[in-house]
Amino acid sequence: MVLQFAVNTSGHAGTRPAFEKTLIPCRDQRRAAKLYPSAWQQCINSVLQATNPLESTASAEWLIALAHSTGSDFFLAGAHFVEGIVLHNGGDFQDAIGAFSEAITLSPAHEYERQKRYYSLLLRVPAFGYLAHTLWYLGHPKLAEDRMATALSVGRNADHPQSLMAALSFRDTFLFLMRDIEGVYEGANETIRLSTESRLPNWSIGAELLSGWAAAAGGDREAAQRLLAGEIGFQKAYGVMAMVYYLITAEACVFVKDYKSALTAAQKGLELTTQTGIRYSESELYRISAECLLHTAGRSRKEAEQQLERALEISRSQQARSLELRAALALGRLWADEGKRTEARAVVQRVYGAFTEGFETDDMLRARRLLDQL
Repeated sequence: MVLQFAVNTSGHAGTRPAFEKTLIPCRDQRRAAKLYPSAWQQCINSVLQATNPLESTASAEWLIALAHSTGSDFFLAGAHFVEGIVLHNGGDFQDAIGAFSEAITLSPAHEYERQKRYYSLLLRVPAFGYLAHTLWYLGHPKLAEDRMATALSVGRNADHPQSLMAALSFRDTFLFLMRDIEGVYEGANETIRLSTESRLPNWSIGAELLSGWAAAAGGDREAAQRLLAGEIGFQKAYGVMAMVYYLITAEACVFVKDYKSALTAAQKGLELTTQTGIRYSESELYRISAECLLHTAGRSRKEAEQQLERALEISRSQQARSLELRAALALGRLWADEGKRTEARAVVQRVYGAFTEGFETDDMLRARRLLDQL
């Protein structure tokens, strides 16, 4: 879930790739290598804009076939990286782990200039960044933290502004996933400052969203209103960028108890999920919708319960244990309020008991407190 990476690699926002998906990758290695750079850029544009889920999958498959034709691990690393993004965006987290790991394995720890020329940054930075996010979704927060530290180390030691900004952006989003509000605020502001100093203003877009989210978490209603005011620009962006916007804005509005705006943003995010096939935030959007319904006059608790059950169903189907825990917590609190203490404890204990690490994280501490109360 990295808005900044999408902004900075897609170059031609709003356009669709012109290359033919039916093109059979050439068997001539030299010709394939010549075709690969533009094909990679066009493929990643298609994937991040996500105008068509089937097209994104086809783009990744086509690129992998082309990379194989080149006989180059360097090109194959980039192709598997694109494959990983497609899988991650679709909520297929387990398979995404394999794709990102393959990209890291095949990506050289040297050849910096060549990587900058072909990929605009050191490929290991976003590969480790996405791997960290994906591991978090699967319920491995400590392992994810380790991979995120590696992405940061590579980015900071690269002596390359684009790679550094990518590392910081993945870090900010990871802290958002971990619910580290203070960390998000400090990190996002560092990213904004360095993007200005580096004259790379696009990297500040996602950081400004996250800074607004953190401010809203502290009760700043104006921060939430500023996020709402920015909707038009993100509607035009579509795809990954728009999805991140709706998720962050919906939660920011919940923080300041603007449940009407939060519900609208969450519902728009769910509509975008249907249109684009970007499903990594689907469970969270249903959870946020449910919380809003509980605070909306004329809406039933049963309707909110159904939304939470849907969030739970989606997260389980994706094996997204961290999202399952959040949905279970919300449903457990709802059932506890209705006197269904046994059911409430069971739904939380089922997922809490499946974790083997990360017991000091915010979500796990919340789960432990609720279980103790029940």
